[in-house]
Amino acid sequence: MRLTDAERAMLDGREGAAKQKAMDLLMRYGEALGAERLVETQNVAGAFNASTPSVRALVAKGYDAVYSELNLDSREVVSIPKMAVNTC
Repeated sequence: MRLTDAERAMLDGREGAAKQKAMDLLMRYGEALGAERLVETQNVAGAFNASTPSVRALVAKGYDAVYSELNLDSREVVSIPKMAVNTC
């Protein structure tokens, strides 16, 4: 996929671990779908439902662990920074 300089910086980890994990996930999705590039967006969403036993167990490890695994597909826990765009 073609990346902008800003996207490449995030993928390379220059914008922190959480953004690197997010870009890695987006790249995997994009490559699986045959995408040529990413599209510009100005809002993001990240959520989880703690109603299942497996998620409840994960919640005990803290919000960063939940977000890392369920929203970034990462078992490595990363500190989630403040969002830079609108969130829902």
